Amino acid sequence: MSDSLAIWAYAVNGKLVGLDFGEVPACSSGDVMIRVKNQSPRYTAHDVTLQFQPHPDLGWHFYLSDDGVNFAATLDLGELAPNALTGAIWIRRVTPSDTDLGAKQTRLSATVAAWSQPTS
Repeated sequence: MSDSLAIWAYAVNGKLVGLDFGEVPACSSGDVMIRVKNQSPRYTAHDVTLQFQPHPDLGWHFYLSDDGVNFAATLDLGELAPNALTGAIWIRRVTPSDTDLGAKQTRLSATVAAWSQPTS
């Protein structure tokens, strides 16, 4: 489990398996909150970035924010110390008026530029 990040539930102290936005109408938006956890007990994650993987058939758009006000396609989290948990991260779903409704899937990825062991 060293050198790994996990998408963490905001309201519950536990790893998220998936996000379900439920049935959503066209021409709508909605927000959910998550956190990211550095699961490594030893290594610091540097230059952590979150972004959704593009999916041409999805039709929905997703944006990320660390303040709930300013949203972007990617979110830079900086570094995460061993076992650290970020503050709130908002995911905004925007469903255009011309999208096909129904079950959709996409993937949220967290990338790390480098891992290092802290010096004491």
